Amino acid sequence: MYPSLLEAFAEGLRLTVPFNDLPATTRPTDVIWITANSTNLALRLPLYHLKLGKPRPKSSTYNHAIQSGLAILASFAHAAGTRQAIVRIAGGERKAISFQKRPASANWTCVHAISPDLLHSNFTDPLPRPDEALAPAGMMAEVSTRGVVHMAGKTALTILHSLPEEIDDCTVTYVFDNGFLRPHARAVLRPVEANKRVHVIELAQ
Repeated sequence: MYPSLLEAFAEGLRLTVPFNDLPATTRPTDVIWITANSTNLALRLPLYHLKLGKPRPKSSTYNHAIQSGLAILASFAHAAGTRQAIVRIAGGERKAISFQKRPASANWTCVHAISPDLLHSNFTDPLPRPDEALAPAGMMAEVSTRGVVHMAGKTALTILHSLPEEIDDCTVTYVFDNGFLRPHARAVLRPVEANKRVHVIELAQ
């Protein structure tokens, strides 16, 4: 039994293929921050190469970013007992992100942003805890429920952009199987157009 969701989340990350070589540390906030930071950097080129004036990345770059995103989502779901997450995309943009069950009742839409309000601050978000090194300054480590929610959206867009065919409207459903001994995730992209095929990507085991 882990003392908190944070410890279980960090331990789950260590069991995934993308993050099985994490440096030794006793602070779970360090583990989660390292993985989140490296994943956001990996997602940068696949998501923004056009804005950056760069050529389309190689398939391996997309795959690395997607696998890293899936590892974070699967590890969080494994710790929190979340069964699935759904990202709705229209016109190539995220429109809604929902988890079932919802961690801390978290939900995001392009109209209302993230809710409930308690997730707007690390001091009221139930996922973080005061980091021992930063506590005297009254600060929190940059680990949050809203970060996990947005990771689902960014990973979904990266999956969409990695495909050879053009798809503007779709849903990406993440299915988390907590029956596995280690975190597991499957992403299923379903285009709205009936004549386009469904794409499935699994977290490497």
